[in-house]
Amino acid sequence: MEVTILNASGDGVGPSLLLSHGGGAGQYLVNVPEGFSRLVLEHRIRPCAKLSCLVLTSIRPVAAGGIGGLILRLAQDGHEKLEVTGPRGSAAFVHALRHIFRWRHPKVFVSEWTEGNVPVFEDEYVVIFPILASGNRCQSCVYQQNASFSRHHEEDLLPELDEDSNPVFVRDTRGNHSIADCTAPGSSPVTTVLGYTFYLKKLNSSLLILDIPDCSTLSGMEADAILHCEQHPQGIAAVIHLSPGPVVTSEEYSRWIENYQSFHVLVNASSPQYGFQASLRTTAMLNMVSKKFFPIPANCNECEPSAAKRSSLTSGHLLSRIVLERGSCGDIVVRMDHSKCIENFNFTNYQEDLLKLQPWLRDKLLNMESQRCSSNQLVARAMKRSMLRKSCGQSRTAVCSSDDFEVQFFGTGSAEPSKYRGSSGVLLRLRGSAAMLLDAGEGVLGQIFRSYGEAKALEAVNSIECLWLSHKHADHVLGAVAIVCSQARERTKPLLVIGSTAVVKWLTEVCNAHAQSGFPLPAFVVMHFEEFEGSHHLGRVLETLQLKSIASVPVNHCYEAYGLVLHGQTGWHLVYSGDTRPSDRLIQAGAGCTLLIHEATFEDCLESHARKKRHCTVSEALQVGSRMQAEQVILTHFSQRYPKVVEIDVTSYPNACVAFDGMVVTSSSMRGLRELQGVVRMVLAAQDPWIAKAPPSPEGWQSDTRKRHLEGSLDAPKPPSVPKHIRWESD
Repeated sequence: MEVTILNASGDGVGPSLLLSHGGGAGQYLVNVPEGFSRLVLEHRIRPCAKLSCLVLTSIRPVAAGGIGGLILRLAQDGHEKLEVTGPRGSAAFVHALRHIFRWRHPKVFVSEWTEGNVPVFEDEYVVIFPILASGNRCQSCVYQQNASFSRHHEEDLLPELDEDSNPVFVRDTRGNHSIADCTAPGSSPVTTVLGYTFYLKKLNSSLLILDIPDCSTLSGMEADAILHCEQHPQGIAAVIHLSPGPVVTSEEYSRWIENYQSFHVLVNASSPQYGFQASLRTTAMLNMVSKKFFPIPANCNECEPSAAKRSSLTSGHLLSRIVLERGSCGDIVVRMDHSKCIENFNFTNYQEDLLKLQPWLRDKLLNMESQRCSSNQLVARAMKRSMLRKSCGQSRTAVCSSDDFEVQFFGTGSAEPSKYRGSSGVLLRLRGSAAMLLDAGEGVLGQIFRSYGEAKALEAVNSIECLWLSHKHADHVLGAVAIVCSQARERTKPLLVIGSTAVVKWLTEVCNAHAQSGFPLPAFVVMHFEEFEGSHHLGRVLETLQLKSIASVPVNHCYEAYGLVLHGQTGWHLVYSGDTRPSDRLIQAGAGCTLLIHEATFEDCLESHARKKRHCTVSEALQVGSRMQAEQVILTHFSQRYPKVVEIDVTSYPNACVAFDGMVVTSSSMRGLRELQGVVRMVLAAQDPWIAKAPPSPEGWQSDTRKRHLEGSLDAPKPPSVPKHIRWESD
């Protein structure tokens, strides 16, 4: 059995595990956090057709926020069936996706664990048990005694689905199937899961995976029978810890680890790791052109994966593998393999390598800067920026008084995210610290965390007064739940979410599902576009964001798709198109705008495809800006077939430019963005030094220091007592 660790906390992707039986005969996934699909796409390790079961420790975004993206990928791959085991509310959570997108395959069978219902997944290779905080009987022993577990399920007699439903079925321990109830939060007692036990049949041993949600549930570790069962016939080969940092560092958890004699692997380490390396390389290139428009994400150069703080813990990093196999003496060998791990990205080193590889680029950048202003002007401009930063409290989460607004792009791709561009998300920050988020595709919250760092990211998220979702499609809304979850519960005014009828229904059912699971969402208000414009919430938003008016304009895409027109109190005028074909109504409503942010999904050669999908080509979007007489046009929402930059006729449209993930534009600086488009194309066309480097060593490392650092973290001392048939690599 091989366990691959998937964790990119620097990108906001929580820990998950992909377990694979030898030869790819079976795959099992523990948690599917938000951003999971993009992470596994970049590193080419996404689940295959052999994925048998997904187990969820909770339905919060950190554990289940990526399930929509996973199902879409499995549907495209022709997957027939997916077994899901999770807490109460899991089925309702998955079933609610029918409001956002439809699928016919795979059929999803959800088994929910409660006080009186402990499901067991079993196939040829594994048996999977939940570890419950209230478990007073060892479920492994009950299983071995052939208690009332139903191990084989008949799937011929399934309840009929209406035409608006996806194939999501709730399965009980007797093998009966029903449709999920998404209408009520429920009132039955909540059972908290501490993790899962994987009994490995071929090895006759077990693997524990622990994910304690918070310190309040630590007492369940002492109460759970499976963690203290003297009759347990199999040894525990390894324990993998997915629990968050405050739990792992608590005294009670530390004491349990010291007393529980096994090979312990800590996944959720304190130092962030960055998994979206391709987009970091793009940002590094763009940062050489302009540090103002393309800032470096917070702490990227400083952080390195840290070893576990206690000697009894082994650190598991992104792409680390835990291999469990039978040794030559018949015992079980547990070893760590870091050969596929990647270094944390260093912007300074990468930029230096790029200039060495492309010496002409240094001259081009210097000439561009000298043409823009003299050395005296450079000094004056630097002093002005410093003074403005001081006046803003040196915070990136506030807009300086010299700007009417600031726009930051956290996702500029369309449909499924790619290595270079995430799903749609635009943060509009207005005078002071109030903000409005336009669309929230999967992973937008993670991009906010990457850009600001954890502390300031939470400040930025809590400054969002209004989340405006243009239409129901998954690449624009799947990240909304994570935004809601990250709101401070002590907010005086709840977050306002505005969207279509389908979005309102979806979020309402998701809210009920979270209540069923025992982890209710923070308070928020969700309402339809038209309802908002006639409610008292409109006045609150206008006052807080210092706006003169907000108008949601119907556009030509899907049912209830809207564009947005904002008028500021100081005279500025911003238009956001959402997804649409060229829209006369939007052109009329946004006439003479200061800034137009417009989708440009396809290049001009695919106009027929754009018509079919109800999107715009690049030229069509530019023509909308011309007809609207927009002062500045920024194109976004590009098809993932154009990963870096699309061509723009700058002669005919000198006021247009292309958006990139992480790009920051203010009302006073956006005109300067036009001058950089030619250099941006040249820099992105340069050879990538990451690719140009010689192949890595067999161990997969390019830094001896880094290699020694990680190898030093692998030496776990031998516990006082070890089951005789288990051997750890460090023994």
